[in-house]
Amino acid sequence: MNDETVYVTGESRTSVENAITKTYGAFYVAFEINGKTGEIVEADCSGTLELTRSFVRRMFIGKRILEDDQKIEEEIKRRYFGSSVKALLVSYRDARKRFGQIQERG
Repeated sequence: MNDETVYVTGESRTSVENAITKTYGAFYVAFEINGKTGEIVEADCSGTLELTRSFVRRMFIGKRILEDDQKIEEEIKRRYFGSSVKALLVSYRDARKRFGQIQERG
């Protein structure tokens, strides 16, 4: 266990007909982040397929949630063509905002 990390989630809505909405009610993304460096060490999401969760995980791990924000958003737009792309972007932004608030508190 790494006591330097924090757990942060972000959430958003998907379309009513999306399987994620039917299963979870919303789209969630979760991050384990090094609290000092902002590096994402683990990630997961409420995707209904393991491939989705694995793909999302690989896009985020190793990046810094605050400093790499533009790079992360560009990569999502360039590589992720699932129906929940907007929800993934909004969820990421929500988690980034929460992490920023944690950093401000010190």
